[in-house]
Amino acid sequence: MTRFEALDPEIRGVLGKKVSELGLRVEGSPVEGYVRQLYKELDRRGFKKFRPVCYLTDEWGCPDQQPVLGIPFYLADSKLRTIEKAADALETDRQIMMYMRHEAGHVFNYAYRLYTTPQWRDLFGPFFRSYRDEYRPIPFSKHFVRHIEGWYAQKHPDEDFAETFAVWLTPGAHGAGSTRDGLRSESCGMSIAWPSRLPTRNRSSRREKSISRQTTSA
Repeated sequence: MTRFEALDPEIRGVLGKKVSELGLRVEGSPVEGYVRQLYKELDRRGFKKFRPVCYLTDEWGCPDQQPVLGIPFYLADSKLRTIEKAADALETDRQIMMYMRHEAGHVFNYAYRLYTTPQWRDLFGPFFRSYRDEYRPIPFSKHFVRHIEGWYAQKHPDEDFAETFAVWLTPGAHGAGSTRDGLRSESCGMSIAWPSRLPTRNRSSRREKSISRQTTSA
């Protein structure tokens, strides 16, 4: 008998319902704690006004160039979390916060359209470069931060920024695998003062806004 088959029938019965019938919402659910933690970390870094709007969806992500943060709906319900855990697909609290910080980086980028500025393009590359699901990263490259598994920062300039933002936001984890640790929020929470020291990079010339659930490492 699998772990799923051993679950209480009442819990398994949730699978027979439509998501719209579950009454899921961020407020008052386990997800609210992660959102509050994200806001605290942003406040600690000097963002007094920037608070990503979070909503429940089918997977982690941001709609392309839209400043909203999507969180998997199953995290908002204890029964659904139990089902995900039985299938060995439930993220740990640590992994959830890693995704929250990463997606917050996308939201920040889109909300203030940083990707349209020459400064952003000089640091991270062309935002509208073709987005490829398959890419060939350079393991342990010192030119990129290491955050989400798979050297995710190397996938696309948009991901490079989001991963850099996530590492910068993570308490006690600054500079993980990169010298690009100079991101600093202004008190208004509307801009970033870019670092003065940057690694030398060859820049060549969209991302479907989602991240597959996977084991992560900081």
